[in-house]
Amino acid sequence: ILEELNMTMDQFIDLCILCGCDYCESIR
Repeated sequence: ILEELNMTMDQFIDLCILCGCDYCESIR
């Protein structure tokens, strides 16, 4: 998914924060 969106892990985490995704904490 990250490769398709051309995003880094940090950008993905930032996106999760902006979206207010609760599951991002469980990924870590």
